[in-house]
Amino acid sequence: MDSHSTERAALMPVHPEFAELILAGEKRVEFRRRSFAKKVTHIVVYATSPVRAVVGVVEVIGVRRGSPNKLWSAFAGVGGITRSKFDEYFRGAADGVAYELGRVWLCNNRVPLGRSGLPGRPPQTFQYIPPATVTALKQKARRPVPVRRQVRLHA
Repeated sequence: MDSHSTERAALMPVHPEFAELILAGEKRVEFRRRSFAKKVTHIVVYATSPVRAVVGVVEVIGVRRGSPNKLWSAFAGVGGITRSKFDEYFRGAADGVAYELGRVWLCNNRVPLGRSGLPGRPPQTFQYIPPATVTALKQKARRPVPVRRQVRLHA
């Protein structure tokens, strides 16, 4: 069996402020209004404008579904988001999902879309990408780094 045949990754656009927190290991959950239809083992972090590049890969170690109030109660301390922004994001949603994040691979250099097997345009919410693409990104990146490190995407 292929070494990455059990990996499934999704390219996910993330605002740069939250991408920095994910890469620094401070944001250990990614909240979304909708869950993936397929099980995902890794999220490829695409930092949106002004960065507009893939900046890392993060392992998904768990998935929790529930009402926004239940998700906030469970993950407020590691969500990397204020209550007001959280409430604004989930306004009108009866339920949501929290992706629990594990190891992080930082890209040595930002990877523009259209290169290294990545699609040419950013997805609206997410896009599944081939296992070989995530494997190649992880191999080119720094090895998994410990949490609580300083990462700045902006100069």
